Amino acid sequence: MLSRPTVKEGTTILKKLIAFSAVIALAGCSQDAAEAPATEEAIVADTAAEKAVESTYDVTEDGETTTMTRYEDGTFAYGDATGTYRAEDEMTCYTVDGDDGGETCWGARVENEDGTMTSTSTDGRVVTLSGAPT
Repeated sequence: MLSRPTVKEGTTILKKLIAFSAVIALAGCSQDAAEAPATEEAIVADTAAEKAVESTYDVTEDGETTTMTRYEDGTFAYGDATGTYRAEDEMTCYTVDGDDGGETCWGARVENEDGTMTSTSTDGRVVTLSGAPT
C-alpha cells in the first residue's frame, strides 16, 4: 500500500518541482525568437553582398525600370532573377537560373545623347541602360 510522504519529504519534492519548473521557464526564455524564413529578395541581397561587383545599371524596358548588377564571377542579379552571363562577339548573353527559355543575347550598347545607352536583343527587345557602370 502507498503511504503519504512526510512533511519533510513533501517539502523536498516541492522544492525540486519548483527548481525544475524554474529551469524549464528560464530555458524557454533564453531561446532566440524563431527567425522568419528568408525571402528570395533577402537571399539574393545576402549573396550579392559577398561578391565583387563588375557593373550596375538601371535597365528600362516597356516603361519599367529594374536594377541589374553583374559580378566579376560571371553571375548577375536582375530584380528577383539571378543567373550567369558571358560576352561573345560583341554580344552579352544571359541565362536566368531556373528558366527553361535558354540564353538571351544582347548586342553592343549604343550611347545616346542624354547619357543613356540602348541595347537590342537577338529577339528584337530594346532596353535603355542608365547609370554609369561601377
